[in-house]
Parts: sequence; structure tokens; C-alpha cells
Amino acid sequence: MNQEPSPWAPGAGVRLREEYIHGLKCYRERNWSGALPFFRCADERADPHDVHRNRYTSYHGLVRVYMGDVAGINLCRQATVDEQNDADVFHNLALAELRQSNRRGAFLAVSEGLSIMPAHRGLKRIREKMGVRRRPLLAFLHRDNFLNRYLGKLTYRTAGKRRT
Repeated sequence: MNQEPSPWAPGAGVRLREEYIHGLKCYRERNWSGALPFFRCADERADPHDVHRNRYTSYHGLVRVYMGDVAGINLCRQATVDEQNDADVFHNLALAELRQSNRRGAFLAVSEGLSIMPAHRGLKRIREKMGVRRRPLLAFLHRDNFLNRYLGKLTYRTAGKRRT
């Protein structure tokens, strides 16, 4: 049983595309319009067997979402379909989902990413920021029901006053 070493192992020798590296520099400067052509190029030129292909696609999609293109989230989602090793792909999807106010999608992406890499700082930060919702007081009603929302606010306020 001869297994190939993981491309994610330190020193595995897998090279990132130059276009991606240039795009990442622009991304870190929040220069979305500068990053987009680099990420698009890396995504389109990547070999189908490139272990980083999903990473390129996820950054391409995330930058499009940041620029207001709602279709960019489809690229992020597509990148996660067969991803099993790169938690950054799920991190990018979570950011895109949050940008489009899809809390449930972000939660699912964070959960998947943390199952791959439990120590991923970005995913842990998003999970912490999102917080955890309390259960609806009236479980037989949807959490968005007026009564659940009203009672939830009321009990949240009274619980907060007791703590101080």
C-alpha cells in the first residue's frame, strides 16, 4: 500500500501559481479590483489536477462577492464541493456567505472547515464573532415568529440585568 505524501505537508514542494500570489498581495491590501484579474487567471489556467485549484476558485469567487457580484458565491460553493484538505476554501465561503447575510451558510462552511483543520484561526474567529443563538422559547413556533422574538428580547434583557 504505497501512499503519496500529502501536498499539504510542510515541504511538499507544491508550487502556487504566480497569478495567485500577486492576487493575494492585492487581496491583503483590500484592492478587490486589482486582485480579481489575478485570481481569475489563476483559476482559469490551473490544471484540473492542481491541488490548489479549489483555493484559486474560492478566492476568485470571494473577490467577486466583495465587488458586489452575487454570482461570485457560486464559485465559492463550487470550490468546496470536492475539497477535503484546504480549510481556507471553507473560510472564503464563510466570508462570502456572511457578506450576503446568509448566516446558516456561513455556519455550515465554518463547521466543514473546522472538521478539516480544527485550529484554523480564521474559521475560529468567524465562529466566535457569529456567536451561538439561544433556542427559541416556544419551540413549536419558528424562531422568526413575532412571539418568539418578543419573548426572546424580553428574557434577554432580564437575564442581562440579573448578571450586572
